[in-house]
Amino acid sequence: MTTAPQNPITRAIWDGTLPIKFSLDATEAAALGAKTIIEPYFAEAPRCSYFPLLTSQIRKYFVDMALNFIGDDAEIWYDVDGTPLKWHYPIGLLFDLHTGYRPDSNSPPPLPWPVTVHFKNFPADKLIRAQEIDATQDFFMSMIKEADFLRNGSTKKVMNLSKNDQTQLWDGLWSSILYYDFSHFIYVSDSIRCSVYKF
Repeated sequence: MTTAPQNPITRAIWDGTLPIKFSLDATEAAALGAKTIIEPYFAEAPRCSYFPLLTSQIRKYFVDMALNFIGDDAEIWYDVDGTPLKWHYPIGLLFDLHTGYRPDSNSPPPLPWPVTVHFKNFPADKLIRAQEIDATQDFFMSMIKEADFLRNGSTKKVMNLSKNDQTQLWDGLWSSILYYDFSHFIYVSDSIRCSVYKF
């Protein structure tokens, strides 16, 4: 199969990051045992990644700050201005949707992006509960199948991926949190996109 030439736009999208300010919900802080104001957690998150991939480090930060939380990561959720964030959307897409930011506008984007972290009162009527990283991976692969169907009229390319290729596609995304491993992701991504490119 012929793969596409390396596209600098694809690489720029992959390398895109967002500075995010994660603040604990003020009403939950006292209920979770916080004796003082807990400082926000700041992170530079890849735009192509997902919140569940950051949740364990966010949880660790707030628990290390003397937060009395004994639940699991599935109980943690995020909002912006009172609107729950859908964890199964990429972080960059959520930023664009919730800030209304357009690159061609004259106003700068709201950075760091203020996101509220919740450890209680999961809005099950508004969000799908993210169980584990494996569930996030399954959801991601389902979205890849949907995209393949929209692009090619079938899911054949994705369904023909070996388990190793599926793992490599996910590992490229997962490792982007730590290493920005574009090569892991693009190798498999190129194999499921159309092999004929029109410019």
